[in-house]
Amino acid sequence: MPVETDPIIARVHKTIPASAARVFEAWTEPEQLGRWAWGADRKAWARVDLRVGGRYVVGLPVEPGSDGWEGDVWAMTGHYVEIVPARRLIYTVRWDAPVVYNQAGEPVLDEIIDVRFEDVANGCTIEHAHIGIPLVEAAREHLRAVDQTLDVLAQLVTGD
Repeated sequence: MPVETDPIIARVHKTIPASAARVFEAWTEPEQLGRWAWGADRKAWARVDLRVGGRYVVGLPVEPGSDGWEGDVWAMTGHYVEIVPARRLIYTVRWDAPVVYNQAGEPVLDEIIDVRFEDVANGCTIEHAHIGIPLVEAAREHLRAVDQTLDVLAQLVTGD
């Protein structure tokens, strides 16, 4: 898996053995998104308004106070900036969860996710760019997490 890290962008390139249309569907359909977006063995849920300017939220129920975070749900939220079915998806992400750089009481900034899907002979290549990460250490953690969640996505779309 070729990866690239700098202080503001984390990129993951991965091929999944399914069509771009199938992968895009799993990325944008709420029930499917909830099944993979927080990784394996999670009870996440999602709401999606798939249109430019539409909002999404993916929530994960947790024990109150988990990792020092107030509340009983960790969430990632944002809005869609560009939607090209089975080709490209650009959306913002704001963390309401304990990531390295947004601890309770500190400013929470929007980041950008730019995902490109391309059909290839053995499935779909995903180019995932996470833009606007403020710390190198956090970018490395995002790389690890994205790689793992894309493995869960692959399992979902291939039925494994």
